[in-house]
Amino acid sequence: MALAVLMSGCAATDEPYVPSHTPTSIEPAGDPSATRGPVNSELFSAIEKAENFFGGHAVAFESRAEAYTVSVISRGTLREITIVGSGVIVNTLRDFDEGLEDFLENQVVTLADAVDAASIATPGRVDSARIVLDDGDPHYVVVIETDEDLVEVKVDGYSAQIL
Repeated sequence: MALAVLMSGCAATDEPYVPSHTPTSIEPAGDPSATRGPVNSELFSAIEKAENFFGGHAVAFESRAEAYTVSVISRGTLREITIVGSGVIVNTLRDFDEGLEDFLENQVVTLADAVDAASIATPGRVDSARIVLDDGDPHYVVVIETDEDLVEVKVDGYSAQIL
């Protein structure tokens, strides 16, 4: 019920969020042997692979070195897949906010859309992202490693606007 009220003020569309410009990968400053973080295309590929693997919607991811862990809700179950090269490790998790499924049924802004919007607003290496429901209001929290610090960027779950 609350979701319907929230959605009534939003211009829902079947079209995915399209940023005004395409983000570029960030090259590490200084030491050329520094570990370089994933570029968005690698993250998007991991998210897509996880969603296709489970037939659901990605709700969180985390990158570690050459591995990506993506959480997906599919058929009422939260599952987690870790992708390392061509190999995968699958876990079934139990706890998640049930209001999340309601949001996912009418989802306009995907996890990949939120990562894209956040990385345009705050250049750096995307470390992790997740959906959060605050009193039923969805937003994404994207953690980006900049040259100075880890920055949390909040992205509206209905419009992909930076909060």
